[in-house]
Amino acid sequence: MATVMKAAGSARTPPSVIHDGPHPCPMQRKLPTKPCTMGRMRYTGPMVCCMAEAPDSSEHPIPHDLRMGRRVILGYGMALAAFGASPAFAVENLSKLPSPPGFKRHQDILDGYNFLVPTPWQFVTTSGNDVFYRNPYDVEQTLFVDVSSPTSTKFTAVTDLKSPQDAAEGLLSQFKKEYMSTRLGVKRKAEITSATERTADDGRIYYDIRLRARSYASRNQLAVSQREIDAGTELEWDRQYLTVLGTANGRLYSMRLQAPMSAVEGPGGETLQKVADSFRCTTVES
Repeated sequence: MATVMKAAGSARTPPSVIHDGPHPCPMQRKLPTKPCTMGRMRYTGPMVCCMAEAPDSSEHPIPHDLRMGRRVILGYGMALAAFGASPAFAVENLSKLPSPPGFKRHQDILDGYNFLVPTPWQFVTTSGNDVFYRNPYDVEQTLFVDVSSPTSTKFTAVTDLKSPQDAAEGLLSQFKKEYMSTRLGVKRKAEITSATERTADDGRIYYDIRLRARSYASRNQLAVSQREIDAGTELEWDRQYLTVLGTANGRLYSMRLQAPMSAVEGPGGETLQKVADSFRCTTVES
């Protein structure tokens, strides 16, 4: 049987409260007669709006670890909306993609790939690539991902490129065209240092291809003979280009890591290798 509690005291005290059970529900105005399913209440008599003041926390204290602010709730909602999926799907994917200390994970759910990147590296938006990162402490260390057009050649597997060595030869030819210099006295040399195939934990086959490139420049650019030019030649830069190739969704995915050989052969080499090994192509749900 519903109990009617009459307010007493000052005029600021809310009007009468109709409640069912031991949990009072403050009200501000009466609503039409209809069932109320808010909170733990379920009452079919004349009901009131339960969105006024919250019950006195001294009567019904809420443990501190169970309190959740409105901003936190909205933040969860925005995060789930960003994934474009149900809450269960989003949580499942987040739990499967942890980021180890010192790294953050870049995930593209539209094109279908993800990888780890060192935490200090900065995202660059004007590179023209699908995604581009740069180490702010060493601008020679960069990373970019390129994805083939869905309307171009369809790839069923990375083996469509033939062997890793064949794929490496194609990358080497492309590299020489990209990095050809028209400066007087400048020579660029590049070579394949390794081309391997591996099967990752996702069951897909990836090609890891390493190119080493050197650039030489002469201090005697106006010298008459080639001998004089070569006499003043010095090394401008010495870099490694590590490319990871994979396929999914009928498309070819390419991640390229550029770094000076001093970083590759130094303590940072392990970090760069971890980034390359983390690259994964994923199926895009249509």
